Amino acid sequence: MDEDETTTANTTRARSTYPRRRAVNACNACRARRTKCDNRRPKCSFCERTGAACLRSTTDFSSFDPASLEILDRLSRIEKALLPPALSSPHPSHLREVVAEGYDSYMSNPEVDIDLFPQTLPKILAWPVLRPFTSPNWPVDVIYSPVASGNSASHPMAFPIETIADIDMKTCMALVDDYFNYNHIKNPIFDENAVRSTVKRVCFEGFARDADSCLTLLVLASGAISSPFDRELAPNGPSDTTLADALFDAAQKRVGFIFGQGNLLQAQCFFASGVFLMCKFRAYDAWKMFLQALAACQSFVCAGTPGTGPVDESNNESVLSERVYWSAWKSEREVRFELGLRDFGVSDLSHPGLYLTLPQGGVEGPSLRSWYFYLSETAIWRLRVAARKAMMERAASHASFDVTTLVPLSAHLEEQVVAWQESLTPSIALGDLSRAAEETDILKYVLRGAITNYYEMITWPFVVAAIHTEGQSQRVLECATKGLEWHMNRLIINLPGFHHRHHGTWLMQQSSSRSALILCAAALTAQTSRLLPPGWMRAVERVGEMLRYWSPCVPTASDRAEVLEALLARVGATTVDYT
Repeated sequence: MDEDETTTANTTRARSTYPRRRAVNACNACRARRTKCDNRRPKCSFCERTGAACLRSTTDFSSFDPASLEILDRLSRIEKALLPPALSSPHPSHLREVVAEGYDSYMSNPEVDIDLFPQTLPKILAWPVLRPFTSPNWPVDVIYSPVASGNSASHPMAFPIETIADIDMKTCMALVDDYFNYNHIKNPIFDENAVRSTVKRVCFEGFARDADSCLTLLVLASGAISSPFDRELAPNGPSDTTLADALFDAAQKRVGFIFGQGNLLQAQCFFASGVFLMCKFRAYDAWKMFLQALAACQSFVCAGTPGTGPVDESNNESVLSERVYWSAWKSEREVRFELGLRDFGVSDLSHPGLYLTLPQGGVEGPSLRSWYFYLSETAIWRLRVAARKAMMERAASHASFDVTTLVPLSAHLEEQVVAWQESLTPSIALGDLSRAAEETDILKYVLRGAITNYYEMITWPFVVAAIHTEGQSQRVLECATKGLEWHMNRLIINLPGFHHRHHGTWLMQQSSSRSALILCAAALTAQTSRLLPPGWMRAVERVGEMLRYWSPCVPTASDRAEVLEALLARVGATTVDYT
């Protein structure tokens, strides 16, 4: 289907079928593990051995539309290529321990003397090359603590709560339009027609103390804080969010009523609350909401609860359950990392083991494009998790770890993300990176950010090794150069969103600050100073300007800007000007 036709064509299941090549007989557990299932009944050998519920999904992938099928097919091939044969390393017992206990246990292994995955800002600021610029004036534990970073539950309320009842129908529906146009497209967890009907009824009858009013107020609050990605920047700093704050506060007074209304509504409301709090830069509070949403999702069929049966793709509630589960999982993982919170000893690093289901009856127009985006974002998350596991297994397979052993794997992992990018449907194809700074499409902006996160992960060990240890091989330095280029690319890609408030703005501030610090650290290190890409100093300066812009909303943003300014001053005094 051509991109221009998406506004008029209706992609239905009847039109999107294709001849099946083979039956999908593997149970859900074996499919999630990507291993062969022996199809024994009532339980296969693996489920019998582990005590797992041996369930088989009735999802028929022949009902997907052709573009979705292409994405799924390519993704399956990529994942299969990424995952090595089970426990085929020279040290299988150690590998089992690494995969089972997770990253924290792995990183505590004294045999591994390298940082395998990206670190939080406090850990980067503690690097020897950067530590002089964070102490004593900028103590790490104060600047980046959850409470000190604008995450307190208290906030000024200038909009009288009583006046919410006076909001007219026209204003309500305008806010709903803003929500679905600028917010929902990135996380389509609601049935738009059902929500519009609920909002219209509640606004007509008045806000009550019930679950529907809670849902309505959350949608209105998110709409009040949403805006087009290409809107002109506010001349006097971040826009006023008084009305949005009042609506959200009123919604929170009704949260108790959602607990008796079914787990889907609970999960949706908690997730919507988390999204709003992320827009307000209250990341710690938002993380708790995402965690609550995940807790509500545990009874969903798609979460793999034993005894609940397979997903019913004809049931719209099942489709929405999948979406809110994925959205909550992704958001919780992102925010947890940036806040530096522990993983409670969770042994399973895997993503939810499912492909998202196309809504019954198909989708069309903007909804079809949103579906392609959501499927593509989910796909790269799956690739990222698979790549993480592959890197852990490769590192664990060597008794004496050397970062050079990761070079061939890094090249292979890069091929996978290139294949993912080539699989994107035309309506969300990313095109040339050189135009990223001019991006006005929020969906493409988010996908470019996902690519950057992937490249940061697969090049991270080489960048850290090059900055901290002299005498690295040419192969490692080449990989480090590519990593530094992608830290530079992140600042270019993020530039259009520097002054835009949305769900990912706080995460953008964190990742941009991290990349800016790494570029400065590289500039202060003899081995890596010659590897920096042109224009990096101006890119770092823009990050400082962005942090100054948001300082009225994020109390520590100005402190972070001072750190960068001090680093740039030091670089300018000791090295050549790379601009």
